[in-house]
Amino acid sequence: MRFMYRLITSTPDEALWPSLVRALLPSRSLSARRYMLVVSSGPPHSAHILAVLLGRKLRCPVVLEFRDPWARAPWGPKPTNPWGSHLARHLEPLVTSQARALVAVTNRHRDQLRRVYRHLRHVEITAFPNGYDGSPDRFVSRSEAAALRKKWFPTLPSGRVLCTHAGSLYRKRDPRYLIRGLVHLTAREREKICFVHVGPVVAKHRAVLERAAKDLGCLQVIEPVSPDEVHEIYAASDAFWILQPGTAIQVPSKLYEVIPYGRPLLFVGSEGEASEIVRQYGLGLAANPANPHHVAAAIRTLLANKAHAIDPNGWRRAINDFNGRVIADKYARFLCELGGMSAVFLVTRTA
Repeated sequence: MRFMYRLITSTPDEALWPSLVRALLPSRSLSARRYMLVVSSGPPHSAHILAVLLGRKLRCPVVLEFRDPWARAPWGPKPTNPWGSHLARHLEPLVTSQARALVAVTNRHRDQLRRVYRHLRHVEITAFPNGYDGSPDRFVSRSEAAALRKKWFPTLPSGRVLCTHAGSLYRKRDPRYLIRGLVHLTAREREKICFVHVGPVVAKHRAVLERAAKDLGCLQVIEPVSPDEVHEIYAASDAFWILQPGTAIQVPSKLYEVIPYGRPLLFVGSEGEASEIVRQYGLGLAANPANPHHVAAAIRTLLANKAHAIDPNGWRRAINDFNGRVIADKYARFLCELGGMSAVFLVTRTA
């Protein structure tokens, strides 16, 4: 009964029914204006269903943006609604066939969509990557970095390498991939580095992190903080680490977030678009999460060569290529060309 309830109320997600109500009820604000384009962005993927309904109602073309894969999610069905996850393979084609364009945020996902929907000749399929927000240069002086380090990590020795991850740890973003690599380091090597996680952690992963922090002495967890405080912790850090196992077609947004700080990145994830970006732009080191020895070797390389683990020329290219304002401008131009307009009606949230 629990799975049946979740199937009805949460397929494709919890925002579906409020979306349908909003789309079907009469709206004076909609009828009073003339729209040229409807754009949805998901997840939540129920936004795409709403967009198609609004497109029919307003008689204008629809653009569906997939920030994450829907029907072919690399991590498989959601444990809370496995039946609904399987239905996604039927729901996605229904909405994509009604679209004027599909937009992915990675080239690999774009290519996958082109293969799956090659029969939809009327649908343009393209990609616009995510990027970083704000200033492209977030370097701080040594004195400022030292002050921030003292503020957030008062007991950490000054010579110890501080490697930070900010985000969520859940499902396959499992800290054991990093911990198994740390186990293969010597005690003296672990004394030279401290891995910090900032943000929410599901209970299963939290227990693993807390036990490893006690046993290894080189892990620390900071509860969720504000974006400004995350910036301070980033600015105080010597390097960054990111977990992304089990997917070759997705790039975590935090990879782009850390680019402006100009610090080396330790990427522990599957071979794919994210690892290609790290290598192509010389942003740091990529390690195979399934091989603890490989992870340990990458950490040793970071410790031995921290100052040269990032390529200055590649970093400058990444600064140019992943500037969020530039990408947003190109995306807006693309949408305006599709709709023949100067303004966009954007469906970004359905609940």
